[in-house]
Amino acid sequence: MDWSDLISKIKITGDNCCAIINSNDSRLNSLVKNNTQYLWQGDSAYWSSQAPVCFPIVGV
Repeated sequence: MDWSDLISKIKITGDNCCAIINSNDSRLNSLVKNNTQYLWQGDSAYWSSQAPVCFPIVGV
């Protein structure tokens, strides 16, 4: 078991929502609202990693 992975997660919860953040690299790992997961959780059949874009440029 990799203990560093277990202690590096921060969980923030609110009304019907939950965010899990990796404190090592400030990466958002999970975003759930009303039981719907909004971030890719990794599926080894397709791609097992995660690479969320934290601050995309939107608009022109």
